[in-house]
Amino acid sequence: MERATAVLLDLREHSVEGELQLPLDQLGLTLHHNLGENPSTLVARMGSELARYIAEHVAATAPDGRAFDIAVRSLEVRPVDGANCLVALLSMQPPPGAATGAFTLRYDAIVHRVVTHKVFVSIRSDFKNGVLSDQPELLGVLRYRSTDLVIDRSNGTWWKGFRSVFVLGVRHIAEGTDHLLFLLVLLLAAPWSRAGPGGERPTPCHGA
Repeated sequence: MERATAVLLDLREHSVEGELQLPLDQLGLTLHHNLGENPSTLVARMGSELARYIAEHVAATAPDGRAFDIAVRSLEVRPVDGANCLVALLSMQPPPGAATGAFTLRYDAIVHRVVTHKVFVSIRSDFKNGVLSDQPELLGVLRYRSTDLVIDRSNGTWWKGFRSVFVLGVRHIAEGTDHLLFLLVLLLAAPWSRAGPGGERPTPCHGA
């Protein structure tokens, strides 16, 4: 079964951070290398070439056409869902005055040569739209000759973000028995916290 690439985006206040998960077998077909052989040394052997390849096949532009600055921050090989992937971390800086929540992503790594390959693009973190890292939101699928994706998250608000965090916190407490027991202990202990030794409440002091 042919594996797809995953592009996971984290929207920050001043940058868009990205994690790319490229299957080594598909990337090897593109670069005409057997990348699955000795994967533990792949980054040491070909790190510069791989970083350059990725940088050449990722672009982002603001609505006015100005380009984001893109940097490949790190590379590593690690298993994802049972298959080895090259995992690249990117940082995309918008041009001056442009927001991080509205841009066009252009991505054609692997798909420019492996025409059956697919790229799933998801938002992993977008606080203002209530998307948290444990529940990524799929934005679209890129394919051969369909490599642009318009992303517009400009309708988000801080209120949506706080509401999502609150709901997640309530759910986390409700699903954790240990958390419920802890709250129960606090509630039971509260009436006794103001009592003196033996459970008697201390007598208030009055002036003579």
